[in-house]
Amino acid sequence: MPSIYNIGPAPKPPGGSGGVGYSIRGNAYASVGAGGGGPDSPTIATGGGTGRPVTILNYVKVILEGTAGSLRRTEFQVTAYSSGAFEGLLSQFKVGTNCTVTMGRNGPGAGGGESYETTIYKHAFTSSKDGKWALTVTGVGKGMEILRKSAFGLPKGKTGDFFRLGKLWNMFPWQEKIPVTGLIDYMMWENLKHMTSTNPLTLSGESGKGIPGKFIDIIAPSSTSDGTAPESGIGPKGRLIYFTFGYLMGFVNADLEIPIDFENKDAKVDMNAGGKLLLISGDPLNILLPRSDGQSDYAVGGGPQTLSDLIKNLLGKPTSIFTKDADCNHMSGEDAPIKDILISYSALKTIETNLSTNSSTDSSEDPSGTTMNLEGFFSALFSIISEATGTWCDLALLEDPDHTGGGAAKLKIINRKLKNGEGEAEVYDDISGEGGVRESSITGDVPSAWQQEAFAKGSVANDTAIEKFSWSGWTKDKDALAKAGFDSAQAAGIKDACRKAINSLSKTEAASKTDRAYPIGLTLKVNGVGGIKFGQSLEITSLRSTRWAEKTMFTVTRVEHTVSGQDWTSDITTVARLKP
Repeated sequence: MPSIYNIGPAPKPPGGSGGVGYSIRGNAYASVGAGGGGPDSPTIATGGGTGRPVTILNYVKVILEGTAGSLRRTEFQVTAYSSGAFEGLLSQFKVGTNCTVTMGRNGPGAGGGESYETTIYKHAFTSSKDGKWALTVTGVGKGMEILRKSAFGLPKGKTGDFFRLGKLWNMFPWQEKIPVTGLIDYMMWENLKHMTSTNPLTLSGESGKGIPGKFIDIIAPSSTSDGTAPESGIGPKGRLIYFTFGYLMGFVNADLEIPIDFENKDAKVDMNAGGKLLLISGDPLNILLPRSDGQSDYAVGGGPQTLSDLIKNLLGKPTSIFTKDADCNHMSGEDAPIKDILISYSALKTIETNLSTNSSTDSSEDPSGTTMNLEGFFSALFSIISEATGTWCDLALLEDPDHTGGGAAKLKIINRKLKNGEGEAEVYDDISGEGGVRESSITGDVPSAWQQEAFAKGSVANDTAIEKFSWSGWTKDKDALAKAGFDSAQAAGIKDACRKAINSLSKTEAASKTDRAYPIGLTLKVNGVGGIKFGQSLEITSLRSTRWAEKTMFTVTRVEHTVSGQDWTSDITTVARLKP
């Protein structure tokens, strides 16, 4: 379960009359429109006829599942009574055609309806001796297909600007020009226009300067050969450039029709992961987490350390004489924005190189340079950030769970370790059926700690003992990392220590910072209800007389709507979650 949203209570299904909760049937409708035919001008609808020669819509089904309801599927079946009518259906519902499915109720107490736009991708049909033709059509929502395009390289309208090793190289026109051949080098070119280093021979200008919210520029430590790809001649040699996550996303979004939302409330990180652990980067040559008051994400020897001191540790003396306080935004508190995470040029360039699908050898013929697959790019980037933070900043890209209706949903970046809060829950009456619940079942294995907390009001901290983390070892690892010039061996050690520190937090403390979902599922079949979606919460009446009622709510993870025979039902799948 990537993330458990608490986006409000699930809407209650409409109850029946006369004490029979599911008596509200017989007034449901459904319609299907092809090629732009929406609810007002459907191609076919229920109630259109009962036999020859009228084509009949037998049933309509809509399924919302996947990460945050990001996969939308529709299915419907139509019966035709002549080959001509059947051919007409095939011509209207072609594979690749946009299709709008609508369902709802007529009459009082009907509640909201549902309308979904999908793209048809499959046909299945049968015929019978008496001349009936049954066509079953399946469609899929637009979802996240944009990520599968090898979609972005240079920003739109940019066609291979040239730059050299540094500012003063402009004085020497005989020097080789280097074409910008991809997004990451273009960002470097933008950076070079603002660099404070003025001597490309000694590279001893001010270090640690930049533009807050965009990038910082520091001299690379002598112990690393990373820097800014010196073997290619792109950018100044022996320097480390860090771009902010937000600056990077600005370039990514400039090339997308629907921008990715990365500044929402679910894209935060708690800088105090728990106990004595102040979140740090376990790989400072690739990722930095700039803390408040100018402090770096390191504290060598147990004391505070400013970013300029971190740079001095990277450089060694006497080069640190040229170092200024780093010019950047800071991250602090329980909901620090991920947009201020600093990601090195070398890390981004490595990702781009590994994902390149088109390396231009002649920029005059093809100045677009490298292009990257968005899905692979974000997967690699999120993996680096997750590793560096001991999985505490565990980012994921998904569709907006609040999206309804047709078209592509907006994509959101979330932190899967974010605490979402208690939220609210609606109570579903699964005993009398008066509230529209037809069937319910709960299955799964109850973990021992969950039983303690839910039944005996015990603490999850009493679960299986956790190996104590050695904080003295943690400090020693950080000291060794700085003294060794942040080489790869020490970085691997600190990343492992960071993960161990987070995993050793008491479960009570961890529970106060992250939502806990358990492999206990509640499934319900209810009268058709509009507006229910991933992340909404509900409780059930049958648990109210147990200790579970105090601690348990269920979060919606899948919804399946079906209209058949003028009866609309909704099948809801949930996962259990303990209240804070």
